[in-house]
Amino acid sequence: MSETVLIPCSSCDSDHIESMKMLGRRGSRPGFKKRCSECGLSTNLYLNVEDAITAWNRRPREDALKAKVAELEKRLRPYLDAEEQLGMDLANMLIKLHAAQMQERR
Repeated sequence: MSETVLIPCSSCDSDHIESMKMLGRRGSRPGFKKRCSECGLSTNLYLNVEDAITAWNRRPREDALKAKVAELEKRLRPYLDAEEQLGMDLANMLIKLHAAQMQERR
């Protein structure tokens, strides 16, 4: 099995993530989970380590927020472009005004 990259803890941003194999009790099967050794945040118990890794790396709220930000940036882009253009137009007008004032003083 290849080494899988674990993203930092969503609570404390630590990279110290433990793999834990939990022994089954009273006939139940053993399970696996991932746990932050800094703050104790952990996944639920999974039947295999791959599912525990997937659960650790899943960030539904963060992913949803990133998608919303991308959507809003896309919707705002025309306004931001227009604002930038207006700013350049205003700067050019001020340069021309200053040049005209300097010309009048001569």
